[in-house]
Amino acid sequence: MRLLSPVDSVLHAAVHLFFDSDFDGRFRELVDLHELLTAFGGVSGFWDALIARAKMQGLGRPLYYTFVALTRVLRTPVPAAALAASRAFAPPPLTDRWMTNTLETVLTPVDPQIWPPANRARLWLLFVRSHWLRMPAHLLVPHLVRKSMRRVRVDPLAAPR
Repeated sequence: MRLLSPVDSVLHAAVHLFFDSDFDGRFRELVDLHELLTAFGGVSGFWDALIARAKMQGLGRPLYYTFVALTRVLRTPVPAAALAASRAFAPPPLTDRWMTNTLETVLTPVDPQIWPPANRARLWLLFVRSHWLRMPAHLLVPHLVRKSMRRVRVDPLAAPR
């Protein structure tokens, strides 16, 4: 049996959390990341290796968002040196502020109710962002228009088939 290394396990979970388009149920994934960092964080050299591997793989931004979300939502203890090093992967200040606030909002559990109306716009923007990361604009715009039209045509009161 082959397993990902501890560093790659964290990066793999971070990519899934921050690149997927659906943020429903993501609190569980955030807890998984908390547990991974808590379990591996005491291993000598782990934090330096995590930062280095994220840089090597081009995954610094999701690691930065992981640290931001974990420290704000779950108060996960991340060493100051690792937090400082992850700042090199941060987006521009305006984007950083918006994403930080948005992640804290949408990753905090709201069970058992549906997403509060204030969160729906943020969730939609995260949905668009996730597609933007994977699709060029000339394909993204028609794709999102088709999805929106499909959603409008579906009668939410109709019985499922």
